[in-house]
Amino acid sequence: MKLDPEKIEILVPNSLVFESHNQLSVCKQYVSVSASLVKKMGSPEYARFYIDRSSKQLFVVPCKSGIEGACKFYNKKSRSNTVRISSTILTREIAEVAGINLGKKDKYRFNPEEVVGRKNALGFDLTKSEQLERHIQTD
Repeated sequence: MKLDPEKIEILVPNSLVFESHNQLSVCKQYVSVSASLVKKMGSPEYARFYIDRSSKQLFVVPCKSGIEGACKFYNKKSRSNTVRISSTILTREIAEVAGINLGKKDKYRFNPEEVVGRKNALGFDLTKSEQLERHIQTD
């Protein structure tokens, strides 16, 4: 294979319609936080999840290790900057409060909102979900 400058063109992301979402997504097996949101949080190694059942809100707040509710969040050695948390307890709690059905093929997206007084925290209105198509490989 030879790279011929006369025959190649640069692929510019803006012209390719790459789509990235600032989102929290939830399916039956895991919760994932997009790389752009992890970066907005400051790529914390630990975070806490808070849920307000009455107003149906979820918060993800960076924290230090060793404090109550701290869970491993971002791993600097990971190849992906997206954080994936495999916790059926967390996914069930979110689904229950959001009123969504998490069947085998169901996946939902929540867009972030500003959290007053918490620059690096993420807030999600669980009443505003968008169901996504999910493709499961069957090998």
